[in-house]
Amino acid sequence: MKFLIIAKKELIDITRDRRTLIMMIVLPFVLIPGLFGVVYTIQSQQAEKASEQQIKLRFLGKEYAPDLYEAFAGLDTETENYIRNMLANKEKISQTPRITLSTIHGAKGGEANNVLLLPDI
Repeated sequence: MKFLIIAKKELIDITRDRRTLIMMIVLPFVLIPGLFGVVYTIQSQQAEKASEQQIKLRFLGKEYAPDLYEAFAGLDTETENYIRNMLANKEKISQTPRITLSTIHGAKGGEANNVLLLPDI
């Protein structure tokens, strides 16, 4: 019974101070959605900037590798977006890939920390 009396007194003391009420109730309801809005705006601006980035390629001697030139000239938008996203995420395209796809015979004898086997492909 004493617990209820003390709890009632504390609630009255807390609600008496307006600054405390504002800091406990009003401010979080305004501040948290505002922060989420700012983060979402920045993220969407960065994504838009990355999608508008132009990929510039220069081919010298395309007569020696016409198939390679045609492969880059005829990129579909999905592949272009993939390359743009890799560049936006600062992936190092010119380095050795982090994932290697090979047959069982190609992977046999190689030392790997993780191996994924897909038998249905």
